[in-house]
Amino acid sequence: MKKTVTIILLMISIALSCGDANNVNQNKIDLININLDHLNFLSESITFASEEVLIIHIYSEYPDYVYVAADGEGISAVDDVARAVLVYLKYYEQFGGDDFLLRAKKGLRFILSMQASDGEFYNFINEDHTINRNGITSIKSFNWWAIRAIRAMAYGYKVFNLNQSTFADSLKTSLERTFPHIDIWISNYGNYNLNSPYKTPGWLINQAGDQTSELVLGLIDYFHATGDEVVKEYIRKLTNGLVDFQIREGNFAGAHLSWQNIWHAWGAHQVQAIAKAYKIFNDENWLVSINAGAGFYSKIVLDGHLNELEFRSADSVNVKKFPQIAYGIHAITSGLMEAFLVTGNDDYRKNMNRALEWFSGQNAVNVVMYDSTTGRTFDGIGENGVNRNSGAESTIEALLTFLELKEKGFL
Repeated sequence: MKKTVTIILLMISIALSCGDANNVNQNKIDLININLDHLNFLSESITFASEEVLIIHIYSEYPDYVYVAADGEGISAVDDVARAVLVYLKYYEQFGGDDFLLRAKKGLRFILSMQASDGEFYNFINEDHTINRNGITSIKSFNWWAIRAIRAMAYGYKVFNLNQSTFADSLKTSLERTFPHIDIWISNYGNYNLNSPYKTPGWLINQAGDQTSELVLGLIDYFHATGDEVVKEYIRKLTNGLVDFQIREGNFAGAHLSWQNIWHAWGAHQVQAIAKAYKIFNDENWLVSINAGAGFYSKIVLDGHLNELEFRSADSVNVKKFPQIAYGIHAITSGLMEAFLVTGNDDYRKNMNRALEWFSGQNAVNVVMYDSTTGRTFDGIGENGVNRNSGAESTIEALLTFLELKEKGFL
């Protein structure tokens, strides 16, 4: 079943009036579709581990946009399927449609099939539909793809527990199989590792703020669905780690580091995660961190969507503007949105909308990056112009941006 829903995407380019999240200034608006056509094109149902599952083809290249495998890695990965599951579940919640729920369920079956008995995950499958067990981006581990799997399973549990409890229970079992790996990192709570010039909270997942922020978002969904006190404590400690891993002085004060002395836009969901956790714990130290982080994101947007910062010290920073990708724009937009919802600071809402305009052409090359007629999002902007390929990650991250904004009443 194909279904495209027309919504109002607010593209604000001049001064914006104050207001709450449901009263966004409409000085300039464009009609745009949340169009799942290209995502549906990238998806394919296959038989895998004796079950019908959904995979998402990784690359789709200009001009014909046919499937292209990732050389040496495979044709599909937990990394992308997990994010696509979120798109289909959020779309189903907001617009209905059993087809989208079924796509999400088949995607979750694929994720479950990629989990090892010890709770870790493989990532890629090969063209012959076997698991890539040896690739560096696929080897069984508790890495990015495992964390994304947790987030998809947590959201899936919330949705399917309403009317498909048996399937929801299978998600719960698989999700909780990952807890011992979280416990290993949490056991370092209060310990720090020195990575000059900053120290890293030793209990962050893989010592990475970006990975930890993604995990916190998934755990928050799971906590709201279950009330699990163990998960609540995970959220508290991991969020404290995110708050600790923040630059507090210099031109880029407020940056929550991604890893060691690096901040990058892609995966930078720290502000979003801290803001959502704040609604559970009301820790005032976290509110200070949210405001500082949202102020930093505002600077990133106003400086033309910076992509990466390498801190030699607070005042010595190597700045990279490119490449700019939907994955990074999503993180910044959602962070500013959640910061506004927590603080009511209207500057955050204004800069959220400025960030959103990247998709409509308010960017370094003045190119519309999201095509509402096809559902394609170009893969990014580099120093030499636009990458007009439209792979899974860019497609999914753009759709997640729009769906999260609509969910909170901004679209």
